[in-house]
Amino acid sequence: MPRKTLPLAFKGVFYRLTTFFVLGSLCIGIVVPYNDPDLLRAISDARPGAGASPYTIAMNRLGIQILPHIINVFVLSAVYSAGNSFVYCASRTLFGLALERKMPRFMTHCTARGVPIYCVGSTLAVSLLAFLQVSHNASVVLTWYVNHTRLYP
Repeated sequence: MPRKTLPLAFKGVFYRLTTFFVLGSLCIGIVVPYNDPDLLRAISDARPGAGASPYTIAMNRLGIQILPHIINVFVLSAVYSAGNSFVYCASRTLFGLALERKMPRFMTHCTARGVPIYCVGSTLAVSLLAFLQVSHNASVVLTWYVNHTRLYP
């Protein structure tokens, strides 16, 4: 029942993202200043991975060794959960469009358990476009933005 499950899924994603990322960003912003040497070095060296994360830098500043690993697990689980919810919502939306004949008819095919398999497959195929970003370093964009705008006087 997409009409009942989609609003619940969207609300769940909204509250999780708001709680974790907005409040987490506020806490990190309090602990890590904008001119922190570790943060600036991570941006200028284009360091990949969790070592460049402001969350990890904040936990290292607190001096508790295991805390950065715990935070990374929470971040990864939140990202996985959000991705899972969006795949669910997108596949159910495609299924609804197929039922209204606004998508090809084969998209209405479901497994025995009611999963619209072609809609899920299409959604996952489109999500693979995110891997195009891997070929270029994302910090190039951030460095260009900082160098070409007057962010810091």
